[in-house]
Amino acid sequence: MTLFLVNFLTILSLFFSLFFLTNCGRKNRSLFSFPTEKVEKINTLDLPSVRCLHVERVAITNIISWQPVTSPKDTVTLVGYEVYRLNQQGFIARSPLNDVFLTVCEFVDQHTVNDHLAYVVRAVFKKNDSLKRGPVSQVVAAQ
Repeated sequence: MTLFLVNFLTILSLFFSLFFLTNCGRKNRSLFSFPTEKVEKINTLDLPSVRCLHVERVAITNIISWQPVTSPKDTVTLVGYEVYRLNQQGFIARSPLNDVFLTVCEFVDQHTVNDHLAYVVRAVFKKNDSLKRGPVSQVVAAQ
């Protein structure tokens, strides 16, 4: 008899828990509101890279120039460019040579101690108040 009573109470408690967890047949309300707009993610490789990079040695400075980049989509705008110098091992530096984004397609590197320096340039884009850096350009060395 006690086994029957325990089984009955177990089944009864499961029934009531399922009944109350399903809101008694009422429509579920949303506790959180999520944005309904479509979120478009941008991959770095979808952005254009800087092309036709050229370095010219003038006296003790290197003048780096390139062709302008156009924004690939209406929702993405070009903010500027970043210029990087490669170190002796051939790795790209963590921080760019320029402190602010360049809006022109030219940069003058005046701190050239070595004749054989290499550079890369990358474009920086903006979408929905977030910055996205494009792929790096080809490596070009001063001659």
